[in-house]
Amino acid sequence: MSSDPVASETPLCRVAVFAPADDPAELRDVLVRVLGLNAVDAQIHARAVPGLLPDRVSCETGDELVAAFGELGLAAEVIREEELPELDPEREVHHLRLVDDGLQLVGLSGEVETTVPWYQLDMLSIGHVPIDEPQHRYITDTTAVIHSAPTGMAHRSLDVVRTGPQAWIVYGEPETGFRIDHQEMNYEYLGERKSTSATANFRLLVDDLIARAPELYLTPAARAYIDHGFQRHYEFRSAEELRQYTMFQLVVRRRLPPSRE
Repeated sequence: MSSDPVASETPLCRVAVFAPADDPAELRDVLVRVLGLNAVDAQIHARAVPGLLPDRVSCETGDELVAAFGELGLAAEVIREEELPELDPEREVHHLRLVDDGLQLVGLSGEVETTVPWYQLDMLSIGHVPIDEPQHRYITDTTAVIHSAPTGMAHRSLDVVRTGPQAWIVYGEPETGFRIDHQEMNYEYLGERKSTSATANFRLLVDDLIARAPELYLTPAARAYIDHGFQRHYEFRSAEELRQYTMFQLVVRRRLPPSRE
């Protein structure tokens, strides 16, 4: 019989871990012991730390994980799935307008579907994600001598992945959100400021959002992007990884004390 918790009717939970492990091998061993993962899968799952573990488990198993992480000195928390922010990976918005009343979500035919008041905007999460399939590039290595090659040069194939900015905008109570992709956006609201560069237009949109909603919480990755930090500080291996990161940052956001301003 399958012991997969997803197949059971018990409430499912996720575990959030709020700090990196001093010894990743100890973290891996906990995942092997508590979840029954093999060492390779446990090592892959451990890469999510700090963050939300990808495993959907019973809340009792979640409590066991949190206790085991506590023995390693790691702060962790069990969160019921229904308490996690609703970030539907299929909810992508392609057209926005920024007006005095708030952020307008515009439909395909140009009608305004929703206007989110500026004070309801809660969080902006930004990351660079892959935007197409890896491209194969051949690099000539003139320092290597391959006797079977007539030219005496070696050719190495490298997979080059192009990345571009994507964002999650989170708002409301309870929290919900939508995704925008820099290449898939209609930037008509920019008017004469609009350029032929989707990357430049995306940056203008981000700057405008922050100017309109100065209390908007920025994730560390978003802050790195806005401050022109190193790209590795806001680069993700997939759009799904960015979504999971955004959900974790919302969990962290909930733990912050309320602003006194």
